[in-house]
Amino acid sequence: MFAAVTLWQSCGQFPGVIEGGIKHPGTDDGGTGSAGGTAEAGGSAVSGGGAASGGGSASGGGAAALCDVPVEVNAVLVSRCQQCHGAPPSSGAPQSLITRANLLAPSSAGGVDMGHQSVARMQATSAPMPPTYAGTATAQEIATFVSWVNAGMIEGSCGDAGVTVVDAGPKPTTCASNNFWPDPGDGNTNMNPGMACQACHSRQNFMGQNPGSALGASQENRSFMGTVFQGLNEMNACSANDPAGATVEIFNDAGIILVSSGGATNAMRVYGSGNFYGNMPGGRNAAIPPYRARVKYAGRTIEMQTFQLNGDCNTCHTEQGTSGAPGRIILP
Repeated sequence: MFAAVTLWQSCGQFPGVIEGGIKHPGTDDGGTGSAGGTAEAGGSAVSGGGAASGGGSASGGGAAALCDVPVEVNAVLVSRCQQCHGAPPSSGAPQSLITRANLLAPSSAGGVDMGHQSVARMQATSAPMPPTYAGTATAQEIATFVSWVNAGMIEGSCGDAGVTVVDAGPKPTTCASNNFWPDPGDGNTNMNPGMACQACHSRQNFMGQNPGSALGASQENRSFMGTVFQGLNEMNACSANDPAGATVEIFNDAGIILVSSGGATNAMRVYGSGNFYGNMPGGRNAAIPPYRARVKYAGRTIEMQTFQLNGDCNTCHTEQGTSGAPGRIILP
């Protein structure tokens, strides 16, 4: 039996989980993968201009969704599921989990509907949904949802006329360490965690991080540069709490580790602020083939599912996530 390996999402692809060595697409069976999980991806319950779901009608630039489940069940869905499984779904989620019809729909896992499959994922110990780092559902929330599903998912209402779920907006940013890098121009391995390293070193002003393109040292660029955080929405310049022993591996489709150090291919060290960097065996200017990455820490592993070509990791893994990424690269 293989150890469980959580897969994270990057740049608009599906996350998933490997359990017992078998890959299950994370969102196809009523849950989502690790860093693109049910409640953490920074998506919204309803995206502006989306189609109506469950009989609702679009209004005010956002989509309306008829709430036809009991109010206490809706509270669980809103807080634990709909930031990815909204209307329309976001961050790679394949379908909405808003209405009773959504939950009565067949699951691609086979043999069960989405409601029962969601129960299984919420109660799972090896890969619960939402993931543990995003805050799993409480025992009371699970009991509420299980009772409703086992009773036949009876129609209910959140109010006499239903409710309209609106765009929740950006996720609040955090800094678990409460420790910030003090001087953007003070360069060393721990500088400016979370910012787009290659862009800044190349005197680019990615997302306003390098005003006037004042900073830059292209000779310090590496093939792969990024930051590992404790949470998906950690602020720029927020330092990690020194994740001693954490490493990042870059590997190709054959599973061969690509980063070279001291003449050998190996993992990249994660420094005290969370930063990591490393070069291709041919040096920083060598072409980067399609690659994936994994973070190892304290005996656990989180792994990117989809192949990438851009080595400036923090251009996708921003405070809110861009190009479909759910947010930051995180510790497993």
